[in-house]
Amino acid sequence: MARSSRRRSGTRRREVLLQSLVSQQKMNANSKPKIGLAVVGRVNFDVAYAEEKLQKALETLKLVDADFIGEPKILFDADAAAAAVPALTAEPLDLLLILQVTFADATMTLGLTEAVDAPVMMWSFPEPRTGGRLRLNSFCGVNLAAHALSRRGKSIDYVHGEPDDASAAGKIATAAKAAALVRRFKSTKLLVVGEHPDGFDPCDFDAGELASRFGITVDQQPVKAFIEEVKAAPEDLADNGWARRSHEFGNLAEMDEVATRKTLKIHGCLSQRAKDKGYAGIAVR
Repeated sequence: MARSSRRRSGTRRREVLLQSLVSQQKMNANSKPKIGLAVVGRVNFDVAYAEEKLQKALETLKLVDADFIGEPKILFDADAAAAAVPALTAEPLDLLLILQVTFADATMTLGLTEAVDAPVMMWSFPEPRTGGRLRLNSFCGVNLAAHALSRRGKSIDYVHGEPDDASAAGKIATAAKAAALVRRFKSTKLLVVGEHPDGFDPCDFDAGELASRFGITVDQQPVKAFIEEVKAAPEDLADNGWARRSHEFGNLAEMDEVATRKTLKIHGCLSQRAKDKGYAGIAVR
């Protein structure tokens, strides 16, 4: 009975050990998002006032921990917007931030968003109602651009807030971080060994949906094929794992060495596969 209990305990330990050994490439969470910056306006509004707002907004954007690409000057027509495109497409962007400092029709925004492959966020500035003509009419420009983009199957996120509002910077930072994660998913490869157990549908997944939504590629391998691959692999694949775990686990000597080395050999095969094929993660039934 005691022997059976020890066997079950050892099996459980090996299961926990195997789970802790599943190889994953970690995305660099400390890398800064890349934000493309464009500023659009129109000359028949209060340009001097718009410049004041822009300078305050640029100061506020310093609160955002990101790399900004693009020249922070007001673009007044389609030609100016087209001239800004090369800088915005020189490297992949996580987010395109368009500051709508005054009203402008959607022409420039459409041109920028068609040229730049990145999610779009727009920032408009509130202004008091005085009974006269609005000096900026910034929000109306964002509304017009959003409608034009929706007609083309695109959507935007937006911030409507004062240029010196720190909460606006927080919203932009959050959007940029989320967009950066989604962009990194596009180059992610996963390996699934085996299939989900019958009756455990929550463990199933749709590879096509992962590809269409996030750009994640999933390779699959039958369990039997993987087992044969492990059997054919050299036994010394377990050596590094054994040496490392001997320092990490004080009770490693109490475990069945033959069985534990088999587990570590499996880990060695998974690690090598992840390294050779560039897998960010491996799931094993």
